[in-house]
Amino acid sequence: MTQTPNIHEWTGTTADAAFDLLSAARQLIDAHLKALAPGDDEAQYRLRETTPVAIKISLDLTTLATSATEVQALNASLHHND
Repeated sequence: MTQTPNIHEWTGTTADAAFDLLSAARQLIDAHLKALAPGDDEAQYRLRETTPVAIKISLDLTTLATSATEVQALNASLHHND
């Protein structure tokens, strides 16, 4: 029997989408753990600690970090003139 890889890839372009995608990934993992141990929260917790899952996250915060730096510099200059 050939097993098809169960690989999921998502793309988001906003902070809101990033939060949604991280939540979706967690929910998907939780659903599979529940399928392995239905109704047994303790077993699901143990499975979380021992079940191999590969995750790769590429998070580009360049624009967000640049904006934050600009805001900090503006705030500093405004407070410096007080």
